[in-house]
Amino acid sequence: DKFSQVNEFLKLLGHTGPVRQLVRRQQRDVLQAEGLGTEEEPLFASEAPDSGTQADSSSSSGGSSSSGRGAPEAPPRPLHILDCGCGSSHLSFGTYHYLNHVLDVPATLGGVDVNRQLMDRSNDHAAALGLGGSVRFETAPIGDYSPSVRPDIVLALHACDTATDDALALAVKQ
Repeated sequence: DKFSQVNEFLKLLGHTGPVRQLVRRQQRDVLQAEGLGTEEEPLFASEAPDSGTQADSSSSSGGSSSSGRGAPEAPPRPLHILDCGCGSSHLSFGTYHYLNHVLDVPATLGGVDVNRQLMDRSNDHAAALGLGGSVRFETAPIGDYSPSVRPDIVLALHACDTATDDALALAVKQ
């Protein structure tokens, strides 16, 4: 059934490298904020002192130095998920909830499908749940879709006909 499929997918998602790194970073930040953590090796190359542009841009924009003193670093931007051929959006909402509320990984969500009624219904559900600012569904063929936010993760579970191929092509183009 759909619930079991979504649940199994979410278990796998939690074990992917980027999501695990974000969870470890979140846990480290909480421990440091509570005075329980120590500075560790960076989880991301962009956190290393000699990594170049990203580290340099954070220090020039008022972020803290790598020594941990001064103003706290701005949190990383939320992970953006794009669900292609999302249909009734069961996987979309499950993924959003799992990342934001179970793993405490800030995430936004976009969904695209050719069925306007389902996209309208999914946007209505998002609004009713108070998620209108971070969840948005759009009506378009996947092959013609150009996301307004570059996705970090592209999903396509049980997409019909050539939709899975279109979703893979879209993900590679991003």
